[in-house]
Amino acid sequence: MEVVDGGTQGQTLLTFVERADRLLVLDAVDFGLQPGQLLLRDNVPAYLTAQKIGPHQNSFSEVMGLAALRGTAPSSCALIGVQPAAMTLAAPLSTPVGESFEAAQSMALDILRQWGVVPSLRAQPRHLSAAVLDTLVQGGV
Repeated sequence: MEVVDGGTQGQTLLTFVERADRLLVLDAVDFGLQPGQLLLRDNVPAYLTAQKIGPHQNSFSEVMGLAALRGTAPSSCALIGVQPAAMTLAAPLSTPVGESFEAAQSMALDILRQWGVVPSLRAQPRHLSAAVLDTLVQGGV
């Protein structure tokens, strides 16, 4: 299992997507719902658009579209999206989104179990800063 903080990495996420057998994405997604509402989809929309200024301008849906076009998309995909209060860069975490974390965690754990993964919660939660994520990806604690 690999944990990746995708942030706004754009096309650079293609490598991670292509080597995944199964892909679980948790993200802020504008579904037009009330802030904090969660939506589970059994796939991540995959499409390509024509006009780009640079490789970092790709949305995650376009990354999925590239993987599909190359025949390297994961066999299983799930998206847990939370409706943010604002879809602007560096927008602060709103109260409704923060209150949705426990339900999103439960949804994610259920999906992992359906995929045959036996997740276990830590006694002490870990804050997933960029440094912690780097350590996880490199096989650390």
